[in-house]
Amino acid sequence: MEPLLVYSTQRKFNDSSSDDMKYGDLSDSFLQDHLNLRDVSTVVNPYTMQLISPFNHPQSRFYSPIAGKKISKKECIELMFNDLRKLTLPFSFYGSYSGIIKQLFTHMQTMNGQSFSNATLNAALNHTIVSDKSSNNSIIRIKEILDKNIDYKKRYCLETLFLK
Repeated sequence: MEPLLVYSTQRKFNDSSSDDMKYGDLSDSFLQDHLNLRDVSTVVNPYTMQLISPFNHPQSRFYSPIAGKKISKKECIELMFNDLRKLTLPFSFYGSYSGIIKQLFTHMQTMNGQSFSNATLNAALNHTIVSDKSSNNSIIRIKEILDKNIDYKKRYCLETLFLK
């Protein structure tokens, strides 16, 4: 029997040209006006590159409209990633996946779009797929469709398999 391609995705695995894999391609006005991303940090304002203190944060009862200290883009990025790590600490503090989120954020900050891989995450995904005992899990569904559309004795695949 000849090898037969049963399924293929529209995009290749790890397709970095996909829209959701890009960064830096949205304008400040789009982020603020369309996605409502205005107060995204309590440490720095990424739109003005100014530090935020209790005295110039609009929600503070000590608010004063004095602008914070201006910083560089590199400093802003570093502060925001450090803030992100700190904010996720309660969710990643213990357990077998405790260091992964920190690794992911560091990778995002320093690797400039390269793929992220982690053996522990891969094993967790594999375990989730293999241990799924629901009636609609992916392995059962794939086997059902193949069994319904392949005549193993005649070594023949029905055309309906490709129409679904």
